[in-house]
Amino acid sequence: MAVAIGMMSPGPVVITATFVGYLVAGFWGSLISTVGIFLPSFLLVLIVAPLLARHRKNPNVQGFVKGPMRQQ
Repeated sequence: MAVAIGMMSPGPVVITATFVGYLVAGFWGSLISTVGIFLPSFLLVLIVAPLLARHRKNPNVQGFVKGPMRQQ
């Protein structure tokens, strides 16, 4: 029942992973599984954001971020 409710709410992967971690190892299992879900994306943002800020004025990077221009 708890997994079904978790799938209906926002962030079902995080909620389900935390719940399964809790079922397997209690509080510490839920904490470890939640950190395991959030840590990779958090580290990616910490690593990539300064790189993007450093190259913000580069026309090639701007073109990549904006994507192809549509013809009018």
